[in-house]
Amino acid sequence: MSRFLNLSSILLLALTISPSAEPLPDAQRLMGTVETLASPAFQGRLLGSPGGLSAQEWLRDEAAASGLLPLAGWDVPVQTFQVRGYRWMNLKAALRGPREMEFELILKSDGPLPRHRGALKHWDDTDAAPLCAAHEVLFRDFNPGAGESPSDLLDEAARAGAGALILLPHPDDERGLFARYRMRSESGDLAVHYLPGSEARPILFYGSLELREALAQNLEGWHLELPEVEAFSTQGDNLLYRLPESQAGSIVLLVAHYDHLGPAEGGYHPGANDNGSGVAVLLETARLLAQRQYPFELRFLFSDGEEEVMLGARAYLAEMEDPELVINLDTVGRAGVNHYRHLRDPSALDPELLMLWSEDDSAAAEALESLASNLEFHVERGHGPIFERAGDHFPFAQAGVPALFIFGGFHAGYHQPQDTADLVLPDKLVKLCELLRDFLDSKAKVQLENQNR
Repeated sequence: MSRFLNLSSILLLALTISPSAEPLPDAQRLMGTVETLASPAFQGRLLGSPGGLSAQEWLRDEAAASGLLPLAGWDVPVQTFQVRGYRWMNLKAALRGPREMEFELILKSDGPLPRHRGALKHWDDTDAAPLCAAHEVLFRDFNPGAGESPSDLLDEAARAGAGALILLPHPDDERGLFARYRMRSESGDLAVHYLPGSEARPILFYGSLELREALAQNLEGWHLELPEVEAFSTQGDNLLYRLPESQAGSIVLLVAHYDHLGPAEGGYHPGANDNGSGVAVLLETARLLAQRQYPFELRFLFSDGEEEVMLGARAYLAEMEDPELVINLDTVGRAGVNHYRHLRDPSALDPELLMLWSEDDSAAAEALESLASNLEFHVERGHGPIFERAGDHFPFAQAGVPALFIFGGFHAGYHQPQDTADLVLPDKLVKLCELLRDFLDSKAKVQLENQNR
C-alpha cells in the first residue's frame, strides 16, 4: 500500500509542476494534418476504398511519430472489422392500393434488410407504437415542429416489431418541415452498411398528403414494393493506440473518425473539417502528452466507418472493454453556428463556438465546459437527437458508457466538396489541444488526490 501511495505522490507532483520546456501545440503541424487528409491522394477516405486504406497507412505513420503505441499485447494498432451491405438501385418505393392506386414513397434504411408483411397498421400519433407480431408496416402522422424525430420514431417502431414505418405529413405541420425531411432523404445514400450479426431495422419511408387521405378511407388491399437491391461486403479498420506512460486500469478513450464520404460528382469530398480537424487535434494532443503518467489508461481511437452509422465505434464496443469515459471530437475546426436555421446569416458564424453534448450534467461535462470557457471558447451545451446520433459517441452512450461530444458548430458545406482545408481555423485547433490537455491533467489530479486521502 505504501508503495502505491508513493507512486501516486510522484505522479501528482509531475502533474502539478509546469516546466518551461512543456511542449505547445504546433499550428502548422495541425494544419498539415488537415491538408493531407483532405488532399486528392486520399479521394475522400471512403470506407474500404483505396483512398481510405492509403489514409490509414499515412495515419499509422503519424501516430507512431507522435509517440503513441499499440494496445498492450497488440503487435499492430489495427482492429479490422467485417462490413456487410446492400445498395438500392434508387430510393423510390411504391405503395399500391385498391382500384389501381399507387403512391410514391421515399425510403431510408440503416441496417440489415428486414422482412415485413405488406399489411398496414395505423399508429396513432398520441399513443405508443402498436405491437407488430408479423412485422407489419406501421404508418403515422409526423410533426417535426412538435419535437418529433424520425430516428426516435424508428427506434420505437423497431421495439414494437415493425417491418417498416411510413411517416405522413401532420396537419399541424404549419412550417412545412415534413417536406424538408422528405427532400433530404431523396438525396440520401444508396448504400447501407452494417456489422454482421446486427439486428434488422425497419425501413423508414416518407409518404405524401394524398397517401394520408387515401389511407384514411381504406386499409385493405395495400402492397409495398421496394426497388431492386444488390448485396456487397467490405471491411473497416480502426486504429487503436495508448499513451505510453499511462497506467493500466480504467480507460479514458479519445475518439476521432478518419473516414469520410469518398467520391463526389466531378471530384471528391475532402472532409477537411469532417473529420480531418478531429484527427489533427488527437495526433497533436498525443505529442503534448507523450511524457504524461496518468493514473488511468489513455487510449486513442481513430475510427473507420463513422459515416456509415458509426460502424467503427460499434466494432470497438463489440470486442473491447468499456471505457470509463469517451470524448469524441468531430467537425471541430471551423467557425460555426448553433443551429441549422442560422446558416444563411454570415454574421452568426462564430469562430470561438464550441458545442458540448453529454447525456446528463456529469462532473466530466461540467469540468470540460469550465475549462473550455477559460480558454475563451463560447460554449453551448447540446441536447436532443442531432447531438445524440451525430457521431461515434452515440453507440457508447447507447451502451451506457459516459460519453462527451465536442463539436465546432454547424457550417455551410457540410458533407459537400466545399469542406476544404482553407476554411479550417488553426487557432481553434490549437485551443482544442490545450483543452484536452487541461481536462486530462485535471482529471488525473483529482483522481490521484482522491487515492491519497
